[in-house]
Amino acid sequence: MIRHTQERESELKYLSTAFEGCLNGKHSLAFIKGEPGSGKSFVAHKFLSGLETRDDVIMGTGICNAKSGFGNPYLPFKEAMNDLIHSLSEKEALDPKKELANKGVRFAFKALLDNAPDLIDLFVPAGGLINKLGKYALEESGLKEKIDTWRTKTDQEPPVLNDAEISTQYVSFLKQLSSNYKVVIFIDDLQWADEASINLLFHISRHLETFPVFFLGTYRTSYEEVEKNGERHALAPVLNELKTIHGDISLDLNFENEEEKLQFLSSIIDREPNKLDDSFRKEFIKISNGNPLFVTELFKAMQESGKLYQNEAGEWEVSDNLVWDEMPVKVEAVVEERVERLETSMRSLLSQASAQGREFLLQVISQIEEINERELVRNFTRELAQKHQLVNELRPKRRNGKILSPFNFTNGLVQQYLYNDLGFSERMFLHDDIVKALETIYENEIDSVASLLAHHCEMADQPEKAVDYYELSAKHALRMSAFREASISYEKALTQNALLPDGEEKKHKRLKLLIQQSVALKQIDGWANKRVIDLYIEAKDLGIELNNVTETAPVLFGLWVVHLIHLELDDSLNDARELVELSEKNNDEGLLIKGSLSMCNTYYWLGDVENTKKYYDQALNIYDPEKHADLTFDFGQDPRSLAYQFKIMTLWLKGEESEALAELEKSYELMKALDHPFSFAILICTASWLAFHLEDIEMIRKFNTELREVSEKYEFTFYLGMAKMFEGYLLMTEGDYQGADQLIDEGYQKDFLASGGRLFNSVYVLIKGEVALNSEQYEEALVLVDEGLQVSNETGEKVYYSELLRLKALLLDRTGDNRNALSLLDEAEAFANEKGLTVLLGRVIKTRDQLSKT
Repeated sequence: MIRHTQERESELKYLSTAFEGCLNGKHSLAFIKGEPGSGKSFVAHKFLSGLETRDDVIMGTGICNAKSGFGNPYLPFKEAMNDLIHSLSEKEALDPKKELANKGVRFAFKALLDNAPDLIDLFVPAGGLINKLGKYALEESGLKEKIDTWRTKTDQEPPVLNDAEISTQYVSFLKQLSSNYKVVIFIDDLQWADEASINLLFHISRHLETFPVFFLGTYRTSYEEVEKNGERHALAPVLNELKTIHGDISLDLNFENEEEKLQFLSSIIDREPNKLDDSFRKEFIKISNGNPLFVTELFKAMQESGKLYQNEAGEWEVSDNLVWDEMPVKVEAVVEERVERLETSMRSLLSQASAQGREFLLQVISQIEEINERELVRNFTRELAQKHQLVNELRPKRRNGKILSPFNFTNGLVQQYLYNDLGFSERMFLHDDIVKALETIYENEIDSVASLLAHHCEMADQPEKAVDYYELSAKHALRMSAFREASISYEKALTQNALLPDGEEKKHKRLKLLIQQSVALKQIDGWANKRVIDLYIEAKDLGIELNNVTETAPVLFGLWVVHLIHLELDDSLNDARELVELSEKNNDEGLLIKGSLSMCNTYYWLGDVENTKKYYDQALNIYDPEKHADLTFDFGQDPRSLAYQFKIMTLWLKGEESEALAELEKSYELMKALDHPFSFAILICTASWLAFHLEDIEMIRKFNTELREVSEKYEFTFYLGMAKMFEGYLLMTEGDYQGADQLIDEGYQKDFLASGGRLFNSVYVLIKGEVALNSEQYEEALVLVDEGLQVSNETGEKVYYSELLRLKALLLDRTGDNRNALSLLDEAEAFANEKGLTVLLGRVIKTRDQLSKT
């Protein structure tokens, strides 16, 4: 770790060394860590200020918000992206012949359209960029056509992105900027970062190795204490991984011994001539403990209060009225002394700012107090920033054609002291006023500050509005697949909803929030997680009580999935029947498609091919791409992808191999053309699955490569598990039995079972059993197959029952028990014949003929 030596010179040198990688055309990064008041932000800003004069550098800054950060995904990186564009607009002078043709904004907009089109409006407001460019510049630059194409596409279907797509587009945008500039991103207070932002940080660090992008972040050393839902902060493993990749990347501002504390104190005191001896310095350290904020504030307070004075030579000396025992022993007390010396009007304005949080907008204060904005900016800049150094001015922004002036407190302790000093009623009035001001300022982009508005509504005791804003914040998070952040917002919405007066409206709202919360949680914890199940059960009971068909349907579908994954097939079938009955009762075609697919899915695993065919045919016959396009979003995939999956597998089971392959070819092209990754993943998984049964090695290799790539890119854990199992099968065919066994277990036990259920257990047993058979691990394989048969008998999952019996027969024959092997094959033949599983019946007969000869 790098430690203090003299007045911040070593820290600045460390950061300069880290930045050299960026200057040499490579990605580099550094983190500044320390306790509150250790000077993290000060060191960062001092370093960054030295880069502002460089023509080849553009900078973007983002600040993590302690009040709303966990529920506002990507907040600091949104701010940084907007700041980068602003930095570009300042770097590039206006063309004197075309005053509105801002080259920097034009370059940024083109970079967005070419590399990150889905982040426009989601991360960067399009209106502001278009206004900056102007009509003439748009036409001259050739961007108008691109913007028109982008707007047409987003108007038809607003993008719903997962974190992989967001990360990929954000990185592509940075790559484009770095083709012309050295790009610097600074994120302050990472201990308050949302999980989506932390994941994006990791993605950036892994995919910009050869691009001149420098990342700088600050965080508190005690960030490990910041927990969400009892879990360790997501920053910890990311920092550990980055340290493994890049080496020591942390600049530690904490002191370890008295010598370091004295060195730092001396660097502050000795800026000016003085006669302050070692005894003074040691006493000073006893009180301040060397905390940089405490040292700085206490020394300044001693100068201002006359505890220190300047002699005729201009040297600071200790005055006679200095009594160490009377000095404040906490930094909060020093802050109090400094704040109390402010003029009443300045103190009042600063108190109002404190209600907004560590970062605040002067326009909010201007609206509340009806003060001229320019006068307010002047007071904050000259009095509170330059003279008293209690706040910092941040880069101004434009929203809806208006300039916004953000500031932040130099230290959170100042903001906390001022806020805590407000009376309860005063706080409530202030939060209420802040809500009204923010609603006016962000009138056309409320969702971008929904989490912040929800917080202020909660503090203003407005639970009804808080519910609405937390819900809006969650929906905004879901658009970016930030499921954990969405879940946090839904949880807060449910808490606020509980404060509303009892009645039907409150119950309907709770039902809606429970269902939406389940959508987020099942992506985090898996469909069959207990928390998800509990939500579904409560929602179902509440839906029945309210006789709410619209809301009950997704609950029934959710319960169907839970029961299916757990292989509780009787319950799953009942859920599916209820969905079909509900759809028929209400003449709802979309719901009937869902119910039909639920029925065909369950019947497939029960081994009932006729009913499987009946219901996938019904779903495909009803589906109309124009009428039912919304089902893709509602269902999570194009409904046809699931129908085709079971149609293909059922055709194969019935012995119609050529028809199955033809259907696969047709549906593969259709799903690929849709550009819906999850729907496509279903089809290529089906292709690998079919290829496994056909023992077509090249076909497995072709489709499974695609399956693994798509699953890893979009983090489809379920299908990644399937890809690994099929890949393990390929390793077996190459003679790598140990590698095959390990990969199959990793795919099923680690990835696939993350859902918490047992679906595809029989497929796992068949693949792993095949490896064991070929590697002559007969006894282990028999135990595995017996476990598979037990699951099949307990759950009714019978589609591969005859295959499991056939595999066991082969294993018994290899161990010398030919008689029992043939007996099992008789049972397998009878079952496959009864169920109409033509292809499996043929395999059983072929195996029996082989074993009869031996």
